[in-house]
Amino acid sequence: MAGAASHHHLGASLHGLGSRESRITVRPRIGTQKSAKSLVVSFQRRVQAVLGLQNDIVGWEKDRQTNNQLNSVQVLIRDGIPAEVALAQVIQWHNQLVTGLVMEVAFRAVGPHGGLDVRDGMQHDNWVLYCRIVVGFVNAMAEWMLSSKRYHT
Repeated sequence: MAGAASHHHLGASLHGLGSRESRITVRPRIGTQKSAKSLVVSFQRRVQAVLGLQNDIVGWEKDRQTNNQLNSVQVLIRDGIPAEVALAQVIQWHNQLVTGLVMEVAFRAVGPHGGLDVRDGMQHDNWVLYCRIVVGFVNAMAEWMLSSKRYHT
C-alpha cells in the first residue's frame, strides 16, 4: 500500500496508513488458534469504538456548528435527546468501553500466562506489548485531538 509505514517491535506490528483512527491497525504475532484471533479482533473492535467516540466527543462542538450529522452526539440530538444529555451519554459509553479495556488488559497482564489459555498460541509477552502499543496509540490520539486545530472552531 502506498504511503504505508510499518514498524516491528518484539513480535508486534504497527501499520500506519494515515492519521485517522480507522486506518491504524496493530496486530500482535499470535498463534493460529481461532480463540487467540477472536480475542484480538474483539479487542480491536472495542479500541476502534473508543477512538470513534473520542473523536465524536472532542469534535462535537465543531460538528454541531457545521451541522455534521456523522457524530454520535449529533445522531442522539437528531433523535430528540437534549444536547447536554446526548453528550453525557456518549461520554458514558466511551468511559464504559475504556474501563472494560483497562480491566481486560490488567487481567491479561497478571500471572505467568496473563489469563491466556496457552493453547491459544498467543505468547503472553506479545499480548502485553500489543496492549501497551494500543493504549499508547489511544492516548496519543486523545492528546492530538485535544490540541489539533481540526477539532476546534
